[in-house]
Amino acid sequence: MVSLQSLQGICLEAQTRRLNEASFTDVSGIPPGFETFKGNGVSTSGVFDPALATPGTHEIIYRFTSSKGCFSETKGNIIVWPRPTADFTIANITCEKNAITFTDKSIANAGSIVSWNWIFGDGSAVRKVNNGSPQNYTYTSYNTYNASLDVVTTNGCTSIPKVVPVKVNPLPIMNFTLPKVCLPEGKAVFLNNTDVPDGTGSLLTYKWTYGDTRDPSVTVAKDGLHYFSALGAYNIKLVATTSNGCIDSIAKVLVDVFPQPKAGFSSLDSVCLGKDIQYLDTSTGFVRPISEWNWDFGNGATDTQKNPLYQHRASGSFLISLWVKSSEGCISDTTSKQIIIHPYPKISAGPDLFVLDDGQKQIFAAASGDALVYRWSPATYLSDVNILQPLVVKPQEDIVYTLSVTGRGACTSTDDLLVTVLKLPKPPNTFTPNGDGVNDQWEIKYLDQYPGCVLEVYTTQGQLVYRSVGYANKWDGTSNGKALPFGTYYYVIDPKSGRRKIAGYVTIIK
Repeated sequence: MVSLQSLQGICLEAQTRRLNEASFTDVSGIPPGFETFKGNGVSTSGVFDPALATPGTHEIIYRFTSSKGCFSETKGNIIVWPRPTADFTIANITCEKNAITFTDKSIANAGSIVSWNWIFGDGSAVRKVNNGSPQNYTYTSYNTYNASLDVVTTNGCTSIPKVVPVKVNPLPIMNFTLPKVCLPEGKAVFLNNTDVPDGTGSLLTYKWTYGDTRDPSVTVAKDGLHYFSALGAYNIKLVATTSNGCIDSIAKVLVDVFPQPKAGFSSLDSVCLGKDIQYLDTSTGFVRPISEWNWDFGNGATDTQKNPLYQHRASGSFLISLWVKSSEGCISDTTSKQIIIHPYPKISAGPDLFVLDDGQKQIFAAASGDALVYRWSPATYLSDVNILQPLVVKPQEDIVYTLSVTGRGACTSTDDLLVTVLKLPKPPNTFTPNGDGVNDQWEIKYLDQYPGCVLEVYTTQGQLVYRSVGYANKWDGTSNGKALPFGTYYYVIDPKSGRRKIAGYVTIIK
């Protein structure tokens, strides 16, 4: 007697299986025989191959044939379950160090899926889950990875793994340099050094924010540019996006915002021409020392010393200016100061004078300049020491006067004047030209002080016997080289220089 129990279903991918559900019951009187199977995917010996059968329900015929040729058979159905179809999608943008979403699209085909096995292709362990929820996974570095998914149904059927190449794009390598910012301009240029390992750096796009509440503007150029207006610490952020849509950012704190240095200096307000002026720097950099000085002396001359000593070569008014630079390169304002270089008065004490000891003569001094003050010294014989052209009155000795003229800025010029006193000539009334070396010449005291004087000597009858212009040679009692006889002679002296003629008698004694 033959029987075929209910056949257990089998998955398409399962190994061949002998159909042990078929059986023959030996009944007395039935000669021995043999079993055979017939149907889709089954061998005559009862080995079932689901791959040959293909998915579906298949009829299996089981027959026992006796040695006499008699047979008995029965039928049953076997189900070949199809393999589930594993499938999934990934997000469009796939970037390293960012979670990528894997979304299951698998189909059970028969039964329902009860197990999902995710392999992300980077050497990490298989992720086994029991639901079809989207899976997030983060790749730590860019590359192309073969991600796969296989699923298992309630029937125990397994899918062919679904393999999808996942191109994980690199993030930009972020970096930029922080500048040093000087107020009041406040210009800050942030040099962008960001790049992408795949060589697409030229396709990067950028967004800069500067943490400036006074000016919250945003820029999108490669290098950042912003103008700060106050001291402080600023959070600078750069966001970069690759051509594949991968986004990264970097933030740095800008603290090097420096105040504008303040330029300053002290000096005399005015000096006399030819005098040095010491300029003393009083500038401050506030938070950094001053390292550079730039002086302009208002006449084309400049200097870079901290405390220069300078002498102007011309008089006038000059605008002195200074600007400085701190060690951080911050430039100060420009400070200026007007200084005056006073000229010295131009003076002349006048020509030297000859003045009669009983007379007076005006000094013909000259001076030019502004706000002039005069002073003569010594005051002896002068009518007024505080005027330019005083009188010399009855001088009794030769004297040198010094004229001091003071102009603006206390600039003083001096010059000297010699006054020679012309005393009254005193001719003696006798002399003895006898060759004994004593009183041989008529010596007229003080006459040599009168250049251009004229001396004439006459006989008592009025005959001119001697005449001299000047008093270089004293009269020796001769006339035309011949000695005159002793006796009395009449003389006339014309001293010139404003003195009256002097007349009298002189006697030659032998």
